[in-house]
Amino acid sequence: MRRRLPAAALIIAAVLLTACSSSPSQTNGSGGSSSAGQSSAKAPYRLGAVMALTGAYAGTDKDAYAALQATVAQINAEGGVNGHQLEYKVQDDQSNPNTAALAAQELIQNYKPNFMFPDTLCVVTLAAMTPIKNAGISSFTGCDPGKGGPSDPTAFPYSFSTDPPNAPNQITAMWAAVQEVMGSTPIKLGVIYTDDASGALFSSSLDTLATSHGATWAGGESFAVGAPDMTVQLSKLKDAGANIVVQFGQIGDGNTALKDLDQLGWNPKVIGNQSVLTGSMLGSVPASMVANFQAMLPAAAVRPVAAGSVAAQFAPYLAKYSTNINTYAVVIATRDALMLWKWAVDKSGSVSPQAVTAQLEKLSSLPASDLPGDLLGTPNPDYSSTVHGEIGADLVNGWGLGTISQDQEGTFAGKLFTCEACH
Repeated sequence: MRRRLPAAALIIAAVLLTACSSSPSQTNGSGGSSSAGQSSAKAPYRLGAVMALTGAYAGTDKDAYAALQATVAQINAEGGVNGHQLEYKVQDDQSNPNTAALAAQELIQNYKPNFMFPDTLCVVTLAAMTPIKNAGISSFTGCDPGKGGPSDPTAFPYSFSTDPPNAPNQITAMWAAVQEVMGSTPIKLGVIYTDDASGALFSSSLDTLATSHGATWAGGESFAVGAPDMTVQLSKLKDAGANIVVQFGQIGDGNTALKDLDQLGWNPKVIGNQSVLTGSMLGSVPASMVANFQAMLPAAAVRPVAAGSVAAQFAPYLAKYSTNINTYAVVIATRDALMLWKWAVDKSGSVSPQAVTAQLEKLSSLPASDLPGDLLGTPNPDYSSTVHGEIGADLVNGWGLGTISQDQEGTFAGKLFTCEACH
C-alpha cells in the first residue's frame, strides 16, 4: 500500500536479526490442522510471503502478517484450496528493498511456492517483483503505484493488487462522507493535508470535486507529518469561514489537530482519513472535540459488524493472531489477496499462473452471482486483461464513518454510508 506509517514494535519473528545481517529470516506455518474429512493424500499448496517483520515498516506489516496467518487458518478450517491445505513461509525483508529481492529469490529457490505475497508497501514490494516475474509465479500485493507496478499486466503478467487506489474512489468516498456528515447544511470545506505529493493530490482533487457539486472551497493548508502544532493552518481555515475540515494525515496527526482546534475555540465538523483515527485518541483529545470528529474507514472496520458477515466470520481467526491491529485496511488488502487466489484456483482447478490469471481477469465481466462473495473489501475488484488493480472496483458500500471510540483490532464504533459514485 502507499502508506507511510511509523513502525510499531510488536513483531513476531522466528529468527532475531542482528543489525548487520544481510540474509532475510523466515517463519512458516499452516494456520492450524486440516478440517474434518479433509483428505491428507493431496500435497499442500505453498504460499511464500515477503514482509517487513523488522525495520522502519514493521508497524504496517505486523498487521499484514497477522492477517496472513488468520486467513490461512480460516482457509484450512474451511477445506483448503481446491481440496489442498495451504502452508506458508514468511521471509523478513527488514524494510529493505535489497533484502526484499533476496528474500523473494530465496523463497522461490528453496520453498518453491505456488503463490507469492510480496509485502504491502511499494518501496519494498517492487524490489521483490522482478524475481517473482522471472520465475513465472502468481502473486498478489497490497501495493499499487499504477503503471509499471503490480497492477499493470504489461509489466507483471501474473500479478494483481488489492490496494484500493487513492484516486478516484477514496477521494470520491471522502466527498460522500462530507455530504453524509453535513446533511442539508451548506458546505464550506477546508482541508489540511500532509506536505507531500499524496496530500497535495488529495486536497486539489477534493477541491475540484466539492466545487463541481456547488460547495464553497475555504482552502487547503499543508503540514509536516507529525507536526506538533497546526494552529497556523487551522486559523487560516477558520478565518476563511470553513464549517467542516477534512484532514489527510497519519497516526497522531488527528490528536494534534483536535488539540489545536480546542485552543482556537473553534469546533467545526472534522473528518479524518483512516490513518488519523487511532485508539490512542480516546481520552487524550479535548472532550469538546470528540463529538464532532469522525474518520472515513473501510466498511469492514466499522462496528457493529453484522452477524454472519464476512468480517464477523473472520474476526475469531484474526483475534488469535493479532497483537492489536493498527490499520484494518492492511488486513483487508492481505486477506482479500489470499481469498482471491483461492477463488481463482477453486474455479479453474489449477494453480498454474496462466489459469489463475485467466480466471481473475474474468471478474470484470461476471454477474454478481458468480463473484467470490467472501471478501472484506470490494465485492468485485473488477480485474480485466488490461487492469490487475482495483481502479474500477465496486466500493459503493465499501465505506463507513468511525468515531473516537475503543479500538478493537483496528475497528471502531460508527456507521456505514453509501457512495453511489464509488464504482
